[in-house]
Amino acid sequence: MSDKDIQSLYEKANDFFYNNDYDNAQKIYLEILEKDKEHYLSYEKLSKIEKSRNNLKESAEYLEKALSINGENATGWNDIGNIYFDLRDFDSAIKSYKKAIEIDNQYYWSYYNIGLSLLEFYPSDKAKKIEALDWYLKSIKIKDDYYPALNEIGLYYLDNDDLDKAEEYLVRSIKSNEMYKFPYYNLSKIYKKRGDVDKSKLFLVKSLKCDPSYNAAYNNLGIIFYDENDYFSSLYYYTKALEIDSEYKYSLYNIGLVFDRIEEYKKAYEAHLKALQSDPNYQPAIDEKLRLERERADEIKNGRPLKEKDLKPATYKDRCKHVNENVSLGVGTAVSTLHSNSDNAVNSDEVEKKEELYAEKFGRNITKMAKDGKLFEVKGRDKEIRSILEVLYKIKKNNPILVGKAGVGKTAIVEGLAQKIAKGDAPDFFKDKEIIEINMGLLIAGTTYRGDFEKRLTKIIEESVNNPNIILFIDEIHTVLGAGETTDSSLDAANILKPALARGELRCIGATTTEEYQKYFQKDPAFERRFYKIDIDELDALSTYEILKGLKPKMEKHYKITISEENMKLIVDLSAEEIKNRAFPDKAIDILEKSFSRCALDNKTEVDETSIANIVGEFVGVKFIETEEDKGKRLLEMEKYLKERIYGQDEAIDKISNMIRMTKQRLDLKPEQPDGVFFFAGPTGVGKTYLAKMVAAFLFGNEDKLITLNMSEFVEPHSVSKLIGSPPGYVGHEETSFFADKILNNPSCVLLLDEVEKAHPEVMKIFLQIFDEGKITDNKRRTTYFSNVTIIMTSNAVGVKQTSLGFGNKVDKSEIQLTEIFPIELVNRIDEVIIFNYIDEKVAKNILTNLIINKSVKIFEKRGIEIRFDTTFIDHILQTGYDRRFGVRNLERTFEKELMTTVSKFLFEKPNVKIINVTAENGGVKVF
Repeated sequence: MSDKDIQSLYEKANDFFYNNDYDNAQKIYLEILEKDKEHYLSYEKLSKIEKSRNNLKESAEYLEKALSINGENATGWNDIGNIYFDLRDFDSAIKSYKKAIEIDNQYYWSYYNIGLSLLEFYPSDKAKKIEALDWYLKSIKIKDDYYPALNEIGLYYLDNDDLDKAEEYLVRSIKSNEMYKFPYYNLSKIYKKRGDVDKSKLFLVKSLKCDPSYNAAYNNLGIIFYDENDYFSSLYYYTKALEIDSEYKYSLYNIGLVFDRIEEYKKAYEAHLKALQSDPNYQPAIDEKLRLERERADEIKNGRPLKEKDLKPATYKDRCKHVNENVSLGVGTAVSTLHSNSDNAVNSDEVEKKEELYAEKFGRNITKMAKDGKLFEVKGRDKEIRSILEVLYKIKKNNPILVGKAGVGKTAIVEGLAQKIAKGDAPDFFKDKEIIEINMGLLIAGTTYRGDFEKRLTKIIEESVNNPNIILFIDEIHTVLGAGETTDSSLDAANILKPALARGELRCIGATTTEEYQKYFQKDPAFERRFYKIDIDELDALSTYEILKGLKPKMEKHYKITISEENMKLIVDLSAEEIKNRAFPDKAIDILEKSFSRCALDNKTEVDETSIANIVGEFVGVKFIETEEDKGKRLLEMEKYLKERIYGQDEAIDKISNMIRMTKQRLDLKPEQPDGVFFFAGPTGVGKTYLAKMVAAFLFGNEDKLITLNMSEFVEPHSVSKLIGSPPGYVGHEETSFFADKILNNPSCVLLLDEVEKAHPEVMKIFLQIFDEGKITDNKRRTTYFSNVTIIMTSNAVGVKQTSLGFGNKVDKSEIQLTEIFPIELVNRIDEVIIFNYIDEKVAKNILTNLIINKSVKIFEKRGIEIRFDTTFIDHILQTGYDRRFGVRNLERTFEKELMTTVSKFLFEKPNVKIINVTAENGGVKVF
């Protein structure tokens, strides 16, 4: 069965799956696995089916198989951790969560889940509680408004009676999500401990507003009234809890205590029996039952029995003192009830403000932000904004999706639309429209139970359908495909949105990158056709400059420093020249803002050229990017720098220096090509690789900017996958190319292709493209640029048979030899063929005294030892180690073998020695 047939079957199974027809879906997924045992997506779906049936062990087994195939899936490891958690296998759960973090160290859900697991695994271990706290803190360090973790941190401090700190975190949890019931419940405990029972009751009512089925809140209200000796109110709230769960042992037990207090002992006894029916091991109920049997045997025998009506809230409603439940759930009210002088308090007039839209709880109102002047002015995008208005105005298929490279300004275009609406520049149809951006992360966060996510999203859709003035905006809209589809829920956001989008009842703007659109949308044609695609192109340099001019006044006002127009142009020019893997205007705006920030922190009065150059250098991973004046001065010193470190290759150094000066000044006719493609030919050990390393050190201030590929590792045709990644269907196709990653992380570097003659011709075809176009596209559709890369190829096999020192006129002969090994089109793309001399004895002596010996002196200096060499030793090493055929390497080997073995023995014999003298005597080395 072909991959296409399997994909077709998988889509058919998914149709059944999303319509909750799990039986038919399961049959097809199993059929797929008979044909392709590596189809991990089917294992994942089967796991979800078994989870929905509460077959947790089977669910775990399927997910384990999926992860054995596709183990680099943080969500999968987190999901299987949740299954282990439900199975009470906390050790396996913790290991799974840690695996998720190992894959994605920003996966804050797993940090939180580890904390929960530790508390369940070691409920009474104080050290484990502290460890759990640490995991919660790590979670909010990644996402500071992750409200479940904030609540758990607050609960930790509550349990340790640090009420103020507990309150601080619980309030933060409420501010992050006003509909999260647990912090209200825990704040009630705080105020009860402080003796403020009215506020304690109020917070319990607030938790019930979030979740009317929260029986623990009803039970705690009953306890407060019981402590006030208001038994009818107490019974009312206990029975309200039983209305939700008739076997809720805590309320049954508490009802028994109330009847005991009002001397209805038989009813009390029978209430405790009911609690024990729910949990036969519930010790408080056991103790009360035994006490009543011991102390009230006659009353139990002759008293009035517990009737059904005694467990109904209607029996006590008329005699109950109800808490005022008509209280707004706005954060302002919740927080203002804490301390009137608290830093967390919100002014009371905030409560009276117009209640925000439900959708705003999970994002931001962009139109409101535009009216409040909180957005930067958008320029140069009138055409795109007009296209969005045209699509939104349609009756059907009125959902535009903006598609373009990351950083081209898709979100900014939507903000520009909001600004037009806010200013009244949009057509009348859009006069009262509000654009609400939905954050999918906030929408999913905290949806612990099945149906929570669907409930939230459905409520947003209903609100938007009923209010035609709402336009939803979902940035990174590809994330809705699969969002909410967990082991606890079979529907994802896309399938919930589809009906409303299809009917034209909902106006929604989406934005995603070209890569994600191809990867996700085109695989779901039913979702794709609900949207009208608008392509967003990258802005040119002139338009980007106009945007920077628009940002200038706000930046100068905020940072209280200025920037000249010349330096703004410099930002645009350097961004265009140096930063190839990002798009305008994003990269230029980043440079502008960071330049302002750095210069302001350095107490400068204006943004200067040097700061801009240094920041651009940091973006591309080099030590510095000089100004044109500085660059010219430094590049003139290139020969001097290299000749101080490399001996006997002056002509090679002159050639490479001249070529690099030309490319770095952008004087080459094709600036998109690499900054020089050089072929170093010559015998072994003459300095070809070392020169490449020194070029990297000179250009970028760091030898680590030399990226070396040993081409002997590319002898097979399939080695191409090491450069651009494996194609779909092959092992490793999920992984990115290590070569592309290296260049993307070091866009300005020296690339060394060592022993290039050993590479397979198919591999060299890739480099042919790099030499000519200055870029390649990998298996993830990422384009890697080489315009700031200097490429050096080395070979020992292609050289000139020289009988005398120097180059003479033998370059042409070398080129003839090149065409015998490499295709003519490759040779034609080499900027300079550089032939290296053999190392003669005079040069070898200079290398020995100025490089090798100096290096060894520094090694001994680090150990506090002064080492001295006399001329007899130098002559001895030259006599025994110099060989014209093997070059410097043989000289280094001889030096190390002759000197270091003798010195190491001497140091063992005299460990406290501070001065070592080295000489040669009788054909050997002597130290003293």
